[in-house]
Amino acid sequence: MGGSKSKIDSVSNLTPEQHQTFSKLLKDFDPKAMTDMFQTSVANPTRQEFQEKTLPGIQERFIAGGGSRSGALNRAGTQAGANMESSLSGQLAKLLGQGQESSYDRQAKLATAPTLEMFQQDKSTVGADLTKATIEAITTALLVL
Repeated sequence: MGGSKSKIDSVSNLTPEQHQTFSKLLKDFDPKAMTDMFQTSVANPTRQEFQEKTLPGIQERFIAGGGSRSGALNRAGTQAGANMESSLSGQLAKLLGQGQESSYDRQAKLATAPTLEMFQQDKSTVGADLTKATIEAITTALLVL
């Protein structure tokens, strides 16, 4: 009676693709990845457009009015930049909040979704009549949410 331990293998009823999809869906929300994506695809292009189009437009209006060296020009550019940054911050906050809520909702739906294993464990339940195809259809429908 040596110290050998028996190994119990786990067998999944999911295809490798389904397993990968479930793993991604159960993953915790990653605010850093969402922030990086927002910075790359929204904030940086917006800032670049501000530098290349908005600020020169503000300067042109002041030059046309004879105020190219006034403090008002500096204040207008600074205020426009502050407004843009405030808007970007608000958009990012909203995006992060929605991402977190979506992650919680998705995880809750998956955690309460019936699985084939649940029905196999208790053959006396009403759900025992469900076929694997039906459960896969339910799972697919949840993935669309």
